[in-house]
Amino acid sequence: MGKGSRLIFILVPLGLTLATLVCLGLVWGAGWSHKTLQSFYFLKADTTQINLNPSSSNTFANALLQDFFNTHRDSGQLADYYQIDLTSYCTGKEGKSIDFCSKPVSNFWFDPTKVWGLDSGLEQLFPKEFHDGLKTYQTVAHWMFVAYMVAFWLTVGELVIGLFATFSRIISLLTSLVAGVASVFVFAASLTATILYSTLLGTINTALKPYNIKGNLGKSMYATTWLAVAFSLAAGFFWLFSICCCSPHSQGRKEGKGRWPKRGRMGTGLMAERTPYTYERVESPFVANREPAAHEMTPLETGQTGHAGAYEPYRHV
Repeated sequence: MGKGSRLIFILVPLGLTLATLVCLGLVWGAGWSHKTLQSFYFLKADTTQINLNPSSSNTFANALLQDFFNTHRDSGQLADYYQIDLTSYCTGKEGKSIDFCSKPVSNFWFDPTKVWGLDSGLEQLFPKEFHDGLKTYQTVAHWMFVAYMVAFWLTVGELVIGLFATFSRIISLLTSLVAGVASVFVFAASLTATILYSTLLGTINTALKPYNIKGNLGKSMYATTWLAVAFSLAAGFFWLFSICCCSPHSQGRKEGKGRWPKRGRMGTGLMAERTPYTYERVESPFVANREPAAHEMTPLETGQTGHAGAYEPYRHV
């Protein structure tokens, strides 16, 4: 197999790398516009059936929250659901599509107390486990954002370097190293997102259960991010395979071409060369079709004498 076969083996990991990049792009692009990727989100908080009169002994706190939610719902500031993405959040009304998405920002984390306008002191009315969960979420969300960002740009680098891998095994080795590191970050980011929002989901469904605020995970987002993991791992395997397979230099040579010398008379790959100052037998000009005598088969020794006019059937070369 030559360069043509190697090109086929390079196109496979290139396609897998491109598929990884597309999946990561979908994760990044979710929440950038309220018109696209509406089913892509990590977590969705549903406030449609919010209970403004939860059963609690703190009637004063309940009265404050009830007044707050009534005011915001009447003014349209309280949405029916909130979708949390990697860099922003989106809102919408029940039975309708998304009508608003926040501006994408780095190190994004969804702060419900700020979004709902509870940061003026009313946030203390929520249970302690809810605030503890938000602090943990804020810290881990920062690491998750960094992991996705590194994974995305490493995958871009893997794709660019891989375009030249067909010319050299060294480039294949370099691409394999980049692909390995990229796979680690894609896996770490996906695992972090899964664990983080699964934990946050439990916190919301437990701490906010008295208020009938429910949450659920976005299947499309998690399917996409784990597909990115599968594609990235597969691409790394094929890049590694391309190092030891289908060298552009070791195959495709025909006999007598390339660097290999032609075969000599003895069937070897080396050309037989005459050493200097030797003799080569020639035919006698006097006797046609006569086999040479025994004494004619060897060159004359140094100092050997013979009668005048003797014929030496060898020529000096």
